Amino acid sequence: MMSPAPLASFVLERARSDLYGAYCRNRLVELLEIDAASGCDALLRLIQHEVREVAGGLARIGSTGTGLIVQAGEGDPHRVLVVDVPAPGPHFVPRSTGDRVFGRGAAGGAAQAVLALAVLKLLGELRTRIHEPPAPVAVVFAAGGPPADVPAGPAVILVPSGGAVHRAQAGCVGVRVSFSGERALELYPFVAQAMEVESSRFQTESQARGGPPDLAWDALTQLNFGRLGPFGSHPALACERVSVRVRIQAGANPERIAMRMSEVLDATLPEYTRRRSDLVGQIDPMTGEPKLRRHYALSFEPARDALYYRIDVFGRRAYGACVGEADSAIAKAAFIFAALLRVARNFPNVRAEAALIEGRAGPIDLEAVQWFGPPHDAASIRRRLTAAAHSGLAQYHQISGRAVPRDAVRVEFPAPQQEPMHAPSGALADVFRAAFETAGVPWTAPSAWAGPSAAAGVADGGRPMVFFGPGRLERAGTDHECIEVPEIQQALAILTLAAL
Repeated sequence: MMSPAPLASFVLERARSDLYGAYCRNRLVELLEIDAASGCDALLRLIQHEVREVAGGLARIGSTGTGLIVQAGEGDPHRVLVVDVPAPGPHFVPRSTGDRVFGRGAAGGAAQAVLALAVLKLLGELRTRIHEPPAPVAVVFAAGGPPADVPAGPAVILVPSGGAVHRAQAGCVGVRVSFSGERALELYPFVAQAMEVESSRFQTESQARGGPPDLAWDALTQLNFGRLGPFGSHPALACERVSVRVRIQAGANPERIAMRMSEVLDATLPEYTRRRSDLVGQIDPMTGEPKLRRHYALSFEPARDALYYRIDVFGRRAYGACVGEADSAIAKAAFIFAALLRVARNFPNVRAEAALIEGRAGPIDLEAVQWFGPPHDAASIRRRLTAAAHSGLAQYHQISGRAVPRDAVRVEFPAPQQEPMHAPSGALADVFRAAFETAGVPWTAPSAWAGPSAAAGVADGGRPMVFFGPGRLERAGTDHECIEVPEIQQALAILTLAAL
Protein backbone atom coordinates (compact mmCIF):
# COMPACT_ATOMS: atom_id res chain seq x y z
CA MET A 1 0.00 0.00 0.00
CA MET A 2 1.30 3.46 -0.87
CA SER A 3 2.30 5.59 2.13
CA PRO A 4 0.20 8.67 2.91
CA ALA A 5 2.63 11.30 1.60
CA PRO A 6 3.13 9.82 -1.92
CA LEU A 7 -0.59 9.03 -2.07
CA ALA A 8 -1.45 12.67 -1.34
CA SER A 9 1.12 13.81 -3.91
CA PHE A 10 -0.48 11.58 -6.53
CA VAL A 11 -3.95 12.95 -5.77
CA LEU A 12 -2.76 16.56 -5.93
CA GLU A 13 -0.85 16.02 -9.17
CA ARG A 14 -3.76 14.33 -10.93
CA ALA A 15 -6.44 16.70 -9.65
CA ARG A 16 -4.46 19.72 -10.84
CA SER A 17 -3.47 18.21 -14.19
CA ASP A 18 -4.58 19.48 -17.59
CA LEU A 19 -6.28 16.13 -18.12
CA TYR A 20 -8.62 16.67 -15.18
CA GLY A 21 -9.05 20.32 -16.11
CA ALA A 22 -10.28 19.29 -19.56
CA TYR A 23 -12.47 16.57 -18.05
CA CYS A 24 -14.17 19.00 -15.67
CA ARG A 25 -14.67 21.62 -18.38
CA ASN A 26 -16.10 19.20 -20.94
CA ARG A 27 -18.44 17.43 -18.54
CA LEU A 28 -19.63 20.76 -17.15
CA VAL A 29 -20.48 22.13 -20.59
CA GLU A 30 -22.38 18.92 -21.41
CA LEU A 31 -24.50 19.25 -18.27
CA LEU A 32 -25.08 22.97 -18.82
CA GLU A 33 -26.45 22.33 -22.31
CA ILE A 34 -29.47 20.58 -20.73
CA ASP A 35 -32.36 22.81 -19.65
CA ALA A 36 -33.35 21.37 -16.27
CA ALA A 37 -36.59 23.37 -16.34
CA SER A 38 -38.04 20.76 -18.72
CA GLY A 39 -37.23 17.99 -16.23
CA CYS A 40 -34.19 16.38 -14.67
CA ASP A 41 -34.40 13.03 -16.49
CA ALA A 42 -31.92 14.08 -19.17
CA LEU A 43 -29.46 15.35 -16.55
CA LEU A 44 -29.68 12.12 -14.57
CA ARG A 45 -29.26 9.98 -17.71
CA LEU A 46 -26.09 11.86 -18.61
CA ILE A 47 -24.77 11.53 -15.06
CA GLN A 48 -25.57 7.80 -14.99
CA HIS A 49 -23.77 7.28 -18.30
CA GLU A 50 -20.73 9.17 -17.03
CA VAL A 51 -20.64 7.18 -13.78
CA ARG A 52 -20.39 3.98 -15.82
CA GLU A 53 -17.60 5.54 -17.89
CA VAL A 54 -15.43 6.66 -14.96
CA ALA A 55 -16.21 4.02 -12.34
CA GLY A 56 -17.15 0.97 -14.40
CA GLY A 57 -17.66 -2.14 -12.29
CA LEU A 58 -16.52 -0.27 -9.21
CA ALA A 59 -19.88 1.48 -8.90
CA ARG A 60 -23.35 0.24 -8.09
CA ILE A 61 -26.11 2.58 -9.29
CA GLY A 62 -29.54 2.73 -7.73
CA SER A 63 -32.45 5.07 -7.18
CA THR A 64 -33.09 7.33 -4.20
CA GLY A 65 -36.40 9.16 -4.36
CA THR A 66 -36.29 11.14 -7.58
CA GLY A 67 -32.51 10.93 -7.97
CA LEU A 68 -29.60 8.51 -8.22
CA ILE A 69 -27.31 6.92 -5.69
CA VAL A 70 -23.88 5.62 -6.63
CA GLN A 71 -21.93 3.37 -4.25
CA ALA A 72 -18.28 2.89 -5.13
CA GLY A 73 -16.03 0.48 -3.27
CA GLU A 74 -16.69 -2.33 -0.86
CA GLY A 75 -18.26 -1.91 2.56
CA ASP A 76 -20.01 0.95 4.28
CA PRO A 77 -19.25 4.35 2.75
CA HIS A 78 -16.42 6.30 4.34
CA ARG A 79 -18.01 9.49 2.97
CA VAL A 80 -21.45 10.28 1.55
CA LEU A 81 -21.39 13.06 -1.06
CA VAL A 82 -24.75 14.74 -1.74
CA VAL A 83 -25.45 16.92 -4.79
CA ASP A 84 -28.63 18.89 -5.52
CA VAL A 85 -28.44 18.77 -9.32
CA PRO A 86 -31.15 21.18 -10.64
CA ALA A 87 -30.33 24.91 -10.76
CA PRO A 88 -33.10 27.56 -10.51
CA GLY A 89 -33.27 30.42 -12.96
CA PRO A 90 -33.82 30.67 -16.72
CA HIS A 91 -31.59 28.52 -18.88
CA PHE A 92 -29.05 30.09 -21.22
CA VAL A 93 -26.62 28.63 -23.76
CA PRO A 94 -23.33 27.72 -22.06
CA ARG A 95 -20.04 29.14 -23.25
CA SER A 96 -16.43 29.08 -22.10
CA THR A 97 -13.73 31.73 -22.16
CA GLY A 98 -10.37 30.36 -21.12
CA ASP A 99 -10.81 28.69 -17.75
CA ARG A 100 -14.17 30.37 -17.15
CA VAL A 101 -17.39 28.52 -18.02
CA PHE A 102 -20.77 30.28 -18.16
CA GLY A 103 -24.16 28.58 -17.92
CA ARG A 104 -27.17 27.96 -15.67
CA GLY A 105 -25.83 25.79 -12.87
CA ALA A 106 -22.15 26.57 -13.57
CA ALA A 107 -21.79 27.89 -10.02
CA GLY A 108 -24.39 25.54 -8.59
CA GLY A 109 -25.68 22.03 -9.13
CA ALA A 110 -23.89 21.26 -12.40
CA ALA A 111 -20.47 22.19 -10.99
CA GLN A 112 -21.10 20.09 -7.88
CA ALA A 113 -22.20 17.13 -10.01
CA VAL A 114 -19.00 17.40 -12.07
CA LEU A 115 -16.96 17.52 -8.86
CA ALA A 116 -18.62 14.32 -7.62
CA LEU A 117 -18.00 12.60 -10.96
CA ALA A 118 -14.36 13.70 -10.91
CA VAL A 119 -13.96 12.28 -7.38
CA LEU A 120 -15.29 8.93 -8.59
CA LYS A 121 -12.91 9.10 -11.55
CA LEU A 122 -9.88 9.88 -9.38
CA LEU A 123 -10.73 7.21 -6.80
CA GLY A 124 -11.11 4.74 -9.66
CA GLU A 125 -7.70 5.77 -10.97
CA LEU A 126 -6.18 5.01 -7.58
CA ARG A 127 -7.39 1.43 -8.01
CA THR A 128 -6.41 0.88 -11.65
CA ARG A 129 -3.18 2.90 -11.88
CA ILE A 130 -1.49 2.31 -8.52
CA HIS A 131 -3.54 -0.60 -7.17
CA GLU A 132 -4.59 1.45 -4.15
CA PRO A 133 -8.01 0.31 -2.85
CA PRO A 134 -10.11 3.49 -2.74
CA ALA A 135 -12.16 4.28 0.32
CA PRO A 136 -15.83 3.31 -0.09
CA VAL A 137 -17.83 6.36 -1.16
CA ALA A 138 -21.52 6.94 -1.84
CA VAL A 139 -22.68 9.79 -4.06
CA VAL A 140 -26.29 10.96 -4.04
CA PHE A 141 -27.46 12.99 -7.05
CA ALA A 142 -30.73 14.53 -5.81
CA ALA A 143 -33.25 15.95 -8.26
CA GLY A 144 -36.62 17.41 -7.44
CA GLY A 145 -36.73 16.86 -3.70
CA PRO A 146 -34.88 15.55 -0.65
CA PRO A 147 -33.19 12.20 -1.30
CA ALA A 148 -34.48 9.07 0.40
CA ASP A 149 -32.68 6.02 1.83
CA VAL A 150 -29.30 7.72 2.04
CA PRO A 151 -26.62 5.38 3.42
CA ALA A 152 -25.18 6.03 6.86
CA GLY A 153 -21.84 7.77 7.11
CA PRO A 154 -20.34 11.26 7.41
CA ALA A 155 -21.90 13.49 4.74
CA VAL A 156 -20.44 16.21 2.57
CA ILE A 157 -23.18 18.39 1.10
CA LEU A 158 -21.79 19.80 -2.15
CA VAL A 159 -22.74 23.46 -2.52
CA PRO A 160 -21.18 26.57 -4.11
CA SER A 161 -19.39 27.60 -0.90
CA GLY A 162 -16.45 29.28 -2.63
CA GLY A 163 -14.25 26.39 -1.56
CA ALA A 164 -14.87 27.06 2.15
CA VAL A 165 -16.19 24.56 4.69
CA HIS A 166 -19.46 25.28 6.52
CA ARG A 167 -20.72 23.26 9.46
CA ALA A 168 -24.33 24.46 9.68
CA GLN A 169 -27.14 25.66 7.42
CA ALA A 170 -29.69 28.40 7.94
CA GLY A 171 -33.34 27.42 8.07
CA CYS A 172 -35.70 28.60 5.35
CA VAL A 173 -39.43 29.07 5.02
CA GLY A 174 -41.14 29.47 1.68
CA VAL A 175 -44.13 31.81 1.75
CA ARG A 176 -46.85 32.63 -0.77
CA VAL A 177 -49.18 35.60 -0.27
CA SER A 178 -52.23 35.75 -2.55
CA PHE A 179 -54.01 39.07 -3.06
CA SER A 180 -57.57 39.12 -4.37
CA GLY A 181 -60.13 41.78 -5.18
CA GLU A 182 -59.98 44.88 -7.33
CA ARG A 183 -57.34 46.45 -5.04
CA ALA A 184 -55.00 43.44 -5.14
CA LEU A 185 -52.01 45.32 -6.56
CA GLU A 186 -52.44 48.18 -4.10
CA LEU A 187 -52.31 45.78 -1.15
CA TYR A 188 -49.00 44.18 -2.09
CA PRO A 189 -46.63 47.12 -1.25
CA PHE A 190 -47.91 47.44 2.31
CA VAL A 191 -47.91 43.71 2.96
CA ALA A 192 -44.38 43.30 1.54
CA GLN A 193 -43.06 46.17 3.62
CA ALA A 194 -44.69 44.84 6.80
CA MET A 195 -43.09 41.43 6.17
CA GLU A 196 -39.69 43.06 5.67
CA VAL A 197 -40.02 44.91 8.97
CA GLU A 198 -40.77 41.61 10.73
CA SER A 199 -37.80 39.98 8.99
CA SER A 200 -35.52 42.71 10.33
CA ARG A 201 -36.76 41.82 13.81
CA PHE A 202 -35.76 38.19 13.21
CA GLN A 203 -32.28 39.43 12.36
CA THR A 204 -32.02 41.56 15.48
CA GLU A 205 -33.22 38.70 17.66
CA SER A 206 -30.68 36.30 16.13
CA GLN A 207 -27.94 38.81 16.80
CA ALA A 208 -29.01 39.14 20.44
CA ARG A 209 -29.85 35.53 21.31
CA GLY A 210 -28.48 33.43 18.48
CA GLY A 211 -26.62 30.15 18.49
CA PRO A 212 -22.84 29.74 18.40
CA PRO A 213 -21.44 33.24 17.73
CA ASP A 214 -18.96 32.07 15.09
CA LEU A 215 -21.87 31.04 12.84
CA ALA A 216 -23.12 34.65 12.42
CA TRP A 217 -26.78 33.64 12.14
CA ASP A 218 -27.94 37.26 12.07
CA ALA A 219 -26.06 37.95 8.82
CA LEU A 220 -27.82 34.95 7.24
CA THR A 221 -31.31 36.11 8.25
CA GLN A 222 -32.77 37.57 5.06
CA LEU A 223 -36.18 37.80 3.38
CA ASN A 224 -36.15 37.51 -0.40
CA PHE A 225 -39.10 38.34 -2.66
CA GLY A 226 -38.68 36.18 -5.75
CA ARG A 227 -41.99 36.29 -7.65
CA LEU A 228 -44.85 38.72 -8.11
CA GLY A 229 -47.48 37.56 -10.59
CA PRO A 230 -45.64 36.92 -13.89
CA PHE A 231 -42.38 38.51 -12.72
CA GLY A 232 -39.47 36.57 -11.23
CA SER A 233 -38.02 33.13 -11.87
CA HIS A 234 -37.76 31.48 -8.43
CA PRO A 235 -38.80 32.39 -4.86
CA ALA A 236 -35.19 32.18 -3.61
CA LEU A 237 -33.80 34.40 -6.39
CA ALA A 238 -34.21 38.17 -6.26
CA CYS A 239 -36.62 39.33 -8.97
CA GLU A 240 -34.97 41.45 -11.66
CA ARG A 241 -37.97 43.43 -12.98
CA VAL A 242 -41.51 44.50 -12.09
CA SER A 243 -43.53 46.48 -14.64
CA VAL A 244 -46.77 48.31 -13.92
CA ARG A 245 -49.09 50.41 -16.07
CA VAL A 246 -50.83 53.24 -14.21
CA ARG A 247 -54.07 54.70 -15.59
CA ILE A 248 -54.82 58.24 -14.40
CA GLN A 249 -57.94 60.32 -14.99
CA ALA A 250 -57.12 63.96 -14.32
CA GLY A 251 -57.10 67.26 -16.10
CA ALA A 252 -53.44 68.03 -15.41
CA ASN A 253 -50.67 68.22 -17.99
CA PRO A 254 -49.26 64.71 -18.67
CA GLU A 255 -45.68 65.97 -18.46
CA ARG A 256 -46.37 67.65 -15.13
CA ILE A 257 -47.81 64.42 -13.73
CA ALA A 258 -44.76 62.48 -14.96
CA MET A 259 -42.46 65.06 -13.38
CA ARG A 260 -44.29 64.80 -10.07
CA MET A 261 -44.15 60.99 -10.18
CA SER A 262 -40.40 61.12 -10.85
CA GLU A 263 -39.94 63.43 -7.87
CA VAL A 264 -41.71 60.94 -5.61
CA LEU A 265 -39.67 58.02 -6.93
CA ASP A 266 -36.36 59.86 -6.59
CA ALA A 267 -37.23 60.90 -3.04
CA THR A 268 -38.14 57.32 -2.11
CA LEU A 269 -35.06 55.52 -3.44
CA PRO A 270 -32.54 56.87 -0.87
CA GLU A 271 -34.61 55.30 1.91
CA TYR A 272 -34.60 52.01 0.03
CA THR A 273 -30.85 52.02 -0.71
CA ARG A 274 -30.07 53.09 2.87
CA ARG A 275 -31.30 49.69 4.01
CA ARG A 276 -29.45 47.84 1.24
CA SER A 277 -26.44 48.22 -1.00
CA ASP A 278 -27.00 50.56 -3.94
CA LEU A 279 -25.89 48.43 -6.89
CA VAL A 280 -26.26 51.19 -9.50
CA GLY A 281 -22.76 52.13 -10.62
CA GLN A 282 -21.10 49.15 -8.94
CA ILE A 283 -19.03 47.11 -11.39
CA ASP A 284 -19.24 43.33 -11.48
CA PRO A 285 -15.61 42.12 -11.40
CA MET A 286 -16.47 38.98 -13.35
CA THR A 287 -18.03 40.79 -16.32
CA GLY A 288 -16.73 44.35 -16.09
CA GLU A 289 -20.33 45.56 -16.44
CA PRO A 290 -22.51 47.48 -13.96
CA LYS A 291 -24.34 45.25 -11.51
CA LEU A 292 -27.40 47.44 -12.07
CA ARG A 293 -27.73 50.25 -14.62
CA ARG A 294 -30.73 52.05 -13.11
CA HIS A 295 -33.43 51.64 -10.51
CA TYR A 296 -36.47 52.48 -12.62
CA ALA A 297 -37.81 53.86 -15.90
CA LEU A 298 -40.94 55.99 -16.27
CA SER A 299 -42.64 56.58 -19.61
CA PHE A 300 -45.90 58.18 -20.82
CA GLU A 301 -48.11 56.15 -23.14
CA PRO A 302 -50.63 58.38 -24.99
CA ALA A 303 -54.25 57.24 -25.18
CA ARG A 304 -57.66 58.84 -25.72
CA ASP A 305 -59.56 57.66 -22.68
CA ALA A 306 -57.01 58.51 -19.95
CA LEU A 307 -53.34 59.12 -19.17
CA TYR A 308 -51.23 55.97 -19.07
CA TYR A 309 -47.78 55.71 -17.50
CA ARG A 310 -45.49 52.71 -17.51
CA ILE A 311 -43.19 52.17 -14.53
CA ASP A 312 -40.43 49.58 -14.84
CA VAL A 313 -38.59 48.81 -11.60
CA PHE A 314 -35.27 47.02 -12.00
CA GLY A 315 -33.35 44.71 -9.68
CA ARG A 316 -30.56 42.16 -9.93
CA ARG A 317 -31.21 38.45 -9.94
CA ALA A 318 -29.09 36.52 -7.44
CA TYR A 319 -29.80 34.42 -4.37
CA GLY A 320 -31.57 36.66 -1.88
CA ALA A 321 -29.19 35.61 0.90
CA CYS A 322 -26.30 37.29 -0.97
CA VAL A 323 -26.35 40.77 0.50
CA GLY A 324 -24.58 43.20 -1.83
CA GLU A 325 -25.30 41.08 -4.90
CA ALA A 326 -29.07 40.56 -4.90
CA ASP A 327 -31.56 43.40 -5.33
CA SER A 328 -35.20 42.38 -5.59
CA ALA A 329 -37.28 44.58 -7.88
CA ILE A 330 -40.31 43.41 -5.88
CA ALA A 331 -39.00 44.87 -2.61
CA LYS A 332 -37.95 48.06 -4.39
CA ALA A 333 -41.29 48.39 -6.19
CA ALA A 334 -43.06 48.01 -2.83
CA PHE A 335 -41.24 51.09 -1.56
CA ILE A 336 -42.00 53.04 -4.73
CA PHE A 337 -45.67 52.10 -5.10
CA ALA A 338 -46.43 52.63 -1.41
CA ALA A 339 -44.94 56.13 -1.70
CA LEU A 340 -47.08 56.90 -4.76
CA LEU A 341 -50.21 55.69 -2.97
CA ARG A 342 -49.43 57.89 0.02
CA VAL A 343 -49.01 60.93 -2.24
CA ALA A 344 -52.19 60.09 -4.21
CA ARG A 345 -54.38 60.61 -1.15
CA ASN A 346 -53.44 64.30 -1.28
CA PHE A 347 -55.18 64.60 -4.67
CA PRO A 348 -58.80 63.47 -4.15
CA ASN A 349 -59.81 64.66 -7.64
CA VAL A 350 -57.34 62.33 -9.32
CA ARG A 351 -58.44 58.78 -10.07
CA ALA A 352 -55.66 56.27 -10.58
CA GLU A 353 -55.60 52.54 -11.23
CA ALA A 354 -52.65 50.23 -11.74
CA ALA A 355 -52.12 46.79 -13.23
CA LEU A 356 -49.15 44.51 -13.73
CA ILE A 357 -47.93 44.49 -17.30
CA GLU A 358 -47.84 40.95 -18.74
CA GLY A 359 -50.15 39.85 -15.95
CA ARG A 360 -53.67 38.52 -16.14
CA ALA A 361 -56.74 39.67 -14.34
CA GLY A 362 -57.45 38.05 -11.01
CA PRO A 363 -55.52 37.27 -7.83
CA ILE A 364 -51.84 38.19 -7.61
CA ASP A 365 -49.36 35.89 -5.88
CA LEU A 366 -46.26 37.12 -4.06
CA GLU A 367 -43.66 34.39 -3.37
CA ALA A 368 -40.69 34.71 -1.06
CA VAL A 369 -38.17 32.77 1.04
CA GLN A 370 -37.22 33.73 4.59
CA TRP A 371 -33.79 32.50 5.73
CA PHE A 372 -33.30 32.34 9.50
CA GLY A 373 -31.29 30.91 12.36
CA PRO A 374 -31.59 30.41 16.12
CA PRO A 375 -33.45 31.23 18.28
CA HIS A 376 -36.25 30.87 15.73
CA ASP A 377 -37.93 27.80 14.31
CA ALA A 378 -40.02 27.40 11.18
CA ALA A 379 -43.35 27.43 13.06
CA SER A 380 -42.64 30.78 14.73
CA ILE A 381 -41.46 32.26 11.43
CA ARG A 382 -44.69 31.17 9.73
CA ARG A 383 -46.85 32.54 12.52
CA ARG A 384 -45.13 35.92 12.59
CA LEU A 385 -44.99 36.38 8.81
CA THR A 386 -48.73 35.66 8.67
CA ALA A 387 -49.40 38.30 11.34
CA ALA A 388 -47.12 40.76 9.51
CA ALA A 389 -48.98 40.25 6.23
CA HIS A 390 -52.30 41.08 7.87
CA SER A 391 -50.80 44.10 9.61
CA GLY A 392 -49.86 45.34 6.13
CA LEU A 393 -53.53 45.04 5.20
CA ALA A 394 -54.39 47.28 8.16
CA GLN A 395 -51.78 49.82 7.08
CA TYR A 396 -53.31 49.96 3.63
CA HIS A 397 -56.71 50.65 5.16
CA GLN A 398 -55.23 53.44 7.27
CA ILE A 399 -53.51 55.08 4.27
CA SER A 400 -56.28 54.66 1.69
CA GLY A 401 -59.35 54.81 3.86
CA ARG A 402 -60.71 51.80 1.96
CA ALA A 403 -62.05 48.84 3.91
CA VAL A 404 -60.69 45.55 2.59
CA PRO A 405 -61.85 42.14 3.88
CA ARG A 406 -59.26 40.10 5.76
CA ASP A 407 -59.51 37.26 3.25
CA ALA A 408 -58.23 39.60 0.50
CA VAL A 409 -54.80 38.50 1.76
CA ARG A 410 -54.21 34.76 2.05
CA VAL A 411 -50.88 33.42 3.35
CA GLU A 412 -49.61 29.92 2.56
CA PHE A 413 -46.32 28.16 3.13
CA PRO A 414 -45.17 25.90 0.28
CA ALA A 415 -41.75 24.24 0.11
CA PRO A 416 -39.08 24.81 1.23
CA GLN A 417 -39.76 24.41 4.95
CA GLN A 418 -36.49 23.67 6.71
CA GLU A 419 -35.22 24.13 10.25
CA PRO A 420 -31.68 25.44 10.90
CA MET A 421 -29.14 22.60 10.85
CA HIS A 422 -26.13 22.39 13.12
CA ALA A 423 -24.87 18.84 12.78
CA PRO A 424 -21.93 17.46 14.78
CA SER A 425 -18.98 18.01 12.46
CA GLY A 426 -15.89 18.51 14.61
CA ALA A 427 -13.96 15.41 13.50
CA LEU A 428 -15.10 15.77 9.88
CA ALA A 429 -14.10 19.45 9.86
CA ASP A 430 -10.69 18.41 11.21
CA VAL A 431 -10.31 15.97 8.31
CA PHE A 432 -11.02 18.80 5.87
CA ARG A 433 -8.61 21.09 7.66
CA ALA A 434 -5.86 18.51 7.23
CA ALA A 435 -6.78 18.17 3.54
CA PHE A 436 -6.58 21.96 3.12
CA GLU A 437 -3.13 21.99 4.73
CA THR A 438 -1.91 19.13 2.54
CA ALA A 439 -3.18 20.96 -0.56
CA GLY A 440 -1.56 24.22 0.56
CA VAL A 441 -4.92 26.03 0.65
CA PRO A 442 -5.59 28.58 3.43
CA TRP A 443 -8.10 27.40 6.01
CA THR A 444 -10.91 29.60 7.31
CA ALA A 445 -13.01 28.82 10.36
CA PRO A 446 -16.25 26.98 9.41
CA SER A 447 -19.41 29.09 9.50
CA ALA A 448 -23.06 28.58 8.50
CA TRP A 449 -24.33 28.10 4.96
CA ALA A 450 -27.29 30.18 3.72
CA GLY A 451 -28.19 28.70 0.37
CA PRO A 452 -30.03 25.78 -1.21
CA SER A 453 -28.91 22.20 -0.65
CA ALA A 454 -30.19 18.66 -0.40
CA ALA A 455 -29.23 18.40 3.27
CA ALA A 456 -32.85 18.08 4.41
CA GLY A 457 -32.91 14.47 3.24
CA VAL A 458 -29.61 13.64 4.91
CA ALA A 459 -29.54 15.28 8.33
CA ASP A 460 -30.63 12.89 11.06
CA GLY A 461 -29.32 14.63 14.15
CA GLY A 462 -26.34 12.37 14.74
CA ARG A 463 -24.73 12.21 11.30
CA PRO A 464 -21.53 14.30 10.95
CA MET A 465 -22.05 16.74 8.09
CA VAL A 466 -20.30 19.66 6.42
CA PHE A 467 -21.09 21.87 3.41
CA PHE A 468 -18.35 22.32 0.80
CA GLY A 469 -17.85 22.86 -2.90
CA PRO A 470 -16.53 25.06 -5.71
CA GLY A 471 -18.24 28.12 -7.13
CA ARG A 472 -19.75 31.08 -5.33
CA LEU A 473 -23.36 31.46 -4.27
CA GLU A 474 -23.37 35.12 -5.32
CA ARG A 475 -22.79 34.02 -8.93
CA ALA A 476 -25.49 31.34 -8.91
CA GLY A 477 -28.79 32.28 -10.53
CA THR A 478 -27.42 35.49 -12.11
CA ASP A 479 -27.45 36.40 -15.79
CA HIS A 480 -23.70 35.69 -15.89
CA GLU A 481 -23.50 32.56 -13.75
CA CYS A 482 -20.02 31.11 -14.13
CA ILE A 483 -17.14 29.25 -12.51
CA GLU A 484 -13.41 28.95 -13.03
CA VAL A 485 -12.42 25.36 -13.85
CA PRO A 486 -9.40 25.52 -11.45
CA GLU A 487 -11.94 26.08 -8.64
CA ILE A 488 -13.41 22.64 -9.39
CA GLN A 489 -9.93 21.11 -9.58
CA GLN A 490 -8.92 22.56 -6.22
CA ALA A 491 -12.14 21.26 -4.64
CA LEU A 492 -11.43 17.89 -6.28
CA ALA A 493 -8.01 17.69 -4.63
CA ILE A 494 -9.34 18.62 -1.18
CA LEU A 495 -12.45 16.44 -1.33
CA THR A 496 -10.51 13.38 -2.56
CA LEU A 497 -7.94 13.80 0.20
CA ALA A 498 -10.78 14.10 2.72
CA ALA A 499 -12.39 10.93 1.34
CA LEU A 500 -9.30 8.73 1.63
